[in-house]
Order: sequence, then structure tokens, then C-alpha cells
Amino acid sequence: MSSDDAQQSRNIEAVSDGVDAFRAGDIGAVLAVLHEDVEVHMPSDLPNSGTYRGHDEYRQWLGRWLEAWDAFDVEIDEIEAIGRTHVVASAHQTARGRGSGIPVDMWITYMWDVRDGRAIAMHLYPTRDEAVRVARQRERLGAD
Repeated sequence: MSSDDAQQSRNIEAVSDGVDAFRAGDIGAVLAVLHEDVEVHMPSDLPNSGTYRGHDEYRQWLGRWLEAWDAFDVEIDEIEAIGRTHVVASAHQTARGRGSGIPVDMWITYMWDVRDGRAIAMHLYPTRDEAVRVARQRERLGAD
């Protein structure tokens, strides 16, 4: 296994550990995978859009998102490394609206930039193609 392959495997493992911690409700373990200055980005065509930086803003973003639901779950369907630092994963999200009880069933794609075992960026996109395009562009630019 090349050093790039090993790095990609570690990046995928870090992301998977973070998602597992989120599903278990262990926000402390999620924060351990997110760099202190993590950038969370949701494009304007998705709910709860904007860019949030750091653990405090991540918690605010997450709190606003979760307050809309009586139940929420996310399950990774397909995950792959893009270059040396990026990971893209298709995810199935299910939820039940708080108060309304309306079920929500949607697919979304996460893009993470992982450095030294911690995510310095987590972006969400409506399509896998868009997430892969952004990951490849960031790889070319060597985004921090």
C-alpha cells in the first residue's frame, strides 16, 4: 500500500468515526474529529445554508438543524477518497418533522477535507458530482 493509499484510508476512517459518533449522539467524539477551526458550508440551495467556523458555530449550526426534527438520522451509503486530503460520501438522511410529524427522506453528499486525522472542512452538496468537483478543485489548489 502506497503512502497516499494509507493516508486516504486514514481519512476515510476519521470521517466514518465522526459519522458513527454523530449517529450515537456523542457530540464530544464528533468534535474530536473536527479541527477547532473547522469550516462547515451549506450552499444557498440547501436548508440552513451558510458558512460556519469553529466548534461553537458548528454546534449552533447543528442545533438549528436538529431543532426542526423529532428524529433525524444519517447513514453513509458510498464513501471514497478524492486525492490526498478529501473524502466524499453519499448519505441517506431520514427525519420526522417536529410538530408536523412529516417524514423526510433525502440524499445528500458530504465533502470533508481531512488533515492530520481531523476535518478542517465539511461541506454538504445536493449532488455527488458537485461534491467531487469541489473536492478535486480544492485538491488542485491545495486548499487549507
